[in-house]
Amino acid sequence: MAGRAKTLLQAVWLPLVVLTVPVAASACSVCFAAEQRQLWAYFGTAVLLSLLPFVLFAGILLWIRIEARCQHGAVAPAGHVGDAAPKRVPLEA
Repeated sequence: MAGRAKTLLQAVWLPLVVLTVPVAASACSVCFAAEQRQLWAYFGTAVLLSLLPFVLFAGILLWIRIEARCQHGAVAPAGHVGDAAPKRVPLEA
């Protein structure tokens, strides 16, 4: 009986969802805006959202690279005070 109820539920809900999704997915008013300012806003946000994953991925790779170099001793961790402090050079007047 459970299998039959599941099939009936799918038979009712699937067409209902398929028929209502296009209404919910209709474009916003900015996509077809006639004003130049709205078109630039749409274009700018599209570029920003397109580049965002690449920037996040590059940031994660950079963080992994820095952490790996710190573990191998190539770079001192942030806030590390080493033995060889830079020498102070007096300014010539």
